[in-house]
Amino acid sequence: MSAIKKLDALGYYCRKQSGGGGGGTDVAPINTMAGWRTIKMKGVKYSCTANRD
Repeated sequence: MSAIKKLDALGYYCRKQSGGGGGGTDVAPINTMAGWRTIKMKGVKYSCTANRD
């Protein structure tokens, strides 16, 4: 089972964060949006929000 599917099973909606390091600085980090948090699994960072509204 993929990390995203595991997080989904826990009730989170997640998107893989693009790797930093140059570029992308013109896009606001998704985890600054209300209710979003960063979750790290297996060395990969995901931006997640509880998908139950």
